[in-house]
Amino acid sequence: MTQQQIEQAAINHYATSYSPFDDPYENSLQFELECECFKAGANWALSHQWIPVDEELPKQENERQFFSKDILFRENSSVYFGWYDFEEKYFRNPIGCTFTRVTHWMQIPTLEGGEK
Repeated sequence: MTQQQIEQAAINHYATSYSPFDDPYENSLQFELECECFKAGANWALSHQWIPVDEELPKQENERQFFSKDILFRENSSVYFGWYDFEEKYFRNPIGCTFTRVTHWMQIPTLEGGEK
């Protein structure tokens, strides 16, 4: 999604949200605020997309780290929760299943307050 598409989506969202009979001055301020919020949210979402495994794997932060932080990964059309095993070079889930045909992965975003 391009910046132009994000801006157009914000305009389209606003156009369907308000009546033309609302106060024009208030509408213009609301329009600016909503567009900026929409664009900020869209840009955040775009920056947290799936990462192809052929471009990058989870990073090992030190030699004593055997598994990545918690991640989501995709194999075929399914999404799984788990981590990457740095020693064995595969993805696994909490019940011990290993996944060798993973196509994409992503970090689980940390929510405000440090929770996942």
